[in-house]
Amino acid sequence: MRSLRPEFLYRWSIRQTLYALVLCAVCPALLVIIFYGAQDYYRAQLQTRDQTLNLVKSIAFQQQILTENTRILLHTLARLPEVISANPPAMHELFKGLLTVHSNYSNISFVDMNGYLVSSSHVFKPPIIAYDRKYFKDAVRTKQFSAGEFVVGRVVQDPIFQFSTPVFNEAGDMSGVLVATMKLNMYDHLYSETVLPDHWRFALIDHQGIRLHRFPKNDAIAPGKPILPEIRTVFENSAMDEGNVQAIGPDGVRLEYAFVKLRLSPQEPPYMTVAVGLPVVAFTQVFVAKLLPALTLMLGVLALALLTARFLGKMTIGAGLDRLALAARQLSAGDLSFRVGPLDSCREVREAGQAFDQMATALSEESAERRQAEQGLTRAKSYIANILDSMPSVLVGVDQDGVVTHWNKAAEEAEGISSAQAQGQPLEAVFPRLGSHLKDIRTALRERRPQHVEREMFHKGNTVGYQDVMVYPLISNGVEGVVVRVDDVTHRVHLEEMMVQSEKMVSVGGLAAGMAHEINNPLSGILQSAQVLISHLSPDVPANRAAAEASGCTMENIRAYAEKRQLPDFLEGIRESGVRAARIVSNMLEFSRKSHSTRTPEQVNDLMDKAVELALSDYDLKKQYDFKRVRIVREYDPHLPEAPCTRTEIEQVFLNLLKNAAHAMAQAPDNAPPPAIVLRTAVDGDWLRIEVEDNGPGMPESVRKRVFEPFFTTKPVGEGTGLGLSVSYFIIVTNHGGRFEVQSEPGKGARFILWLPLGN
Repeated sequence: MRSLRPEFLYRWSIRQTLYALVLCAVCPALLVIIFYGAQDYYRAQLQTRDQTLNLVKSIAFQQQILTENTRILLHTLARLPEVISANPPAMHELFKGLLTVHSNYSNISFVDMNGYLVSSSHVFKPPIIAYDRKYFKDAVRTKQFSAGEFVVGRVVQDPIFQFSTPVFNEAGDMSGVLVATMKLNMYDHLYSETVLPDHWRFALIDHQGIRLHRFPKNDAIAPGKPILPEIRTVFENSAMDEGNVQAIGPDGVRLEYAFVKLRLSPQEPPYMTVAVGLPVVAFTQVFVAKLLPALTLMLGVLALALLTARFLGKMTIGAGLDRLALAARQLSAGDLSFRVGPLDSCREVREAGQAFDQMATALSEESAERRQAEQGLTRAKSYIANILDSMPSVLVGVDQDGVVTHWNKAAEEAEGISSAQAQGQPLEAVFPRLGSHLKDIRTALRERRPQHVEREMFHKGNTVGYQDVMVYPLISNGVEGVVVRVDDVTHRVHLEEMMVQSEKMVSVGGLAAGMAHEINNPLSGILQSAQVLISHLSPDVPANRAAAEASGCTMENIRAYAEKRQLPDFLEGIRESGVRAARIVSNMLEFSRKSHSTRTPEQVNDLMDKAVELALSDYDLKKQYDFKRVRIVREYDPHLPEAPCTRTEIEQVFLNLLKNAAHAMAQAPDNAPPPAIVLRTAVDGDWLRIEVEDNGPGMPESVRKRVFEPFFTTKPVGEGTGLGLSVSYFIIVTNHGGRFEVQSEPGKGARFILWLPLGN
């Protein structure tokens, strides 16, 4: 049956248990003191909030009285004849007299509907424009009593706050705006006798968050300066027109704020906010002052009880426990020779010391055996690691979460990442080209069988390679993972393709030779017959004239009939088709026999430039695409040695490649990049490497594998024979003993690479 005692009690020392007993005895009283202190703090906080809210309501009430008095004054003035008639001199005398009675105002004025000041209590120099003032725009918009905002007066040149009311003439039309300018320094006198509790402050704020008045005064946060955006946001976002919030004040002190928003009408936004604040620390200090003596007394009692428990514990069992603790530390540090020995302590501690010494002796014997086993395991692991590192295949261990657990030497060389850096990293992060095989890893773990992918294409820099990937699941002692084996089979794939291509070319070459000879005989008869027909229609041949006269007609009539029936055009068409067929037969014969032309050392860079010149002037090529629009990029090796080759044959190969590239780029969509062909030459060991790369539409793998097959073409019927690349292949591979391959993917252009041997 499981014990009901908490598990943590078993982990405590005797000393900790004694301390815990003392704390259990004293802490309830301490918690009672803290509880009642917290209640006092909460009541003080509520009392402070009520006090601040009552104070701010009192100040807001005074401001509402000022606003209402101003409303009554302006409404009364708006009904006087001097104002209704908009008589500037009369209004000036009226306004001037009112200022002697109402000391809260610095000016009373009248503004016409165009926003120009017409009359004022003070003499002013026109024009003074007020159409941009808030009080004017709101009075015109609402045709009601309106309030302004903090400004510096244009007449009195002091900080002011203005109220306004519309004026209507006898016809009932609005004729202007009557303005009462309240000087803000009158608040200093108004609130000079206001007695606030210590640390309290209040402020009047206009609708833009600008201070109109602050008590007590502070030059750093004087009237006319904006309040903090955070405080303004708190006031504006409050759904109530009055309430309490806490926020950081402009002096960096957290304040308990009470605020009241003042409105001229329920539907209008607040024209002024009255805020009263008290630092939170003020009533916190009161709470601390009450709670601190009781807490100090209780903490003193607690300290005395703990010291007593420590003294008694040390006298009875402390020394023995210290000796046992020292022995435990020595043992954890690996010192198995340390022993506790006899202890002057209670019976339980002495028995623990004896048991510890017996355990240390047993551990010492076991440690010696374990060291021998670890040495054997280390040698075995080193041996296995050497075997794995000596393998040419990439071997990567991966756990069920796709994290690398093993990384052999071949993997380090393949990715340039050490084993220490790779272990613990996600597979796709350290071996990106295996990221697509995470699905195979999960499948191998789920189905408990290997997964094999052969001849997978991958890119490394600008080259294309092939790899075989084998995923072996590992299930042992509850630890799941896989071993991924990667073999680079690029060379093998190329050899296989070359063998297949060579065998195909040999078989097709014999077939091409036989077909060429069989076609050549009837083709010669067709060409000769066409030539004879053309000759027999010529009026310049005497035998033709004699035969025509013997038949009862003239040669001119026969010629006229033939031309009307377009017989010469048909004969010329037969001749041109025969010539084209003869050219195809010639290519087939060239394809089927090995050249015995004399090879001479040639500069391949010059041969490529000559092929470009031929492409620029080739008529057939121009019909398909304007080669002059193709940008030629030359990346020649300036120190390229001469290579033994047949000049005309190599030029023919280059010209075929340029024609194919231009034709492919002509088929690209309108949004494709500008056509470009890159020509590269370099020395590759004992070979001279030549590349012709275009940025055309590329070709799928099914087309790439067949580009060197005779009669294979992707061009429409009548536009290509399918022999250009086949002949080029035989020129390079058979006639020159070189190599020829193509790399391409859809949408990524094509790159033809050929190697010529540098030796004779």
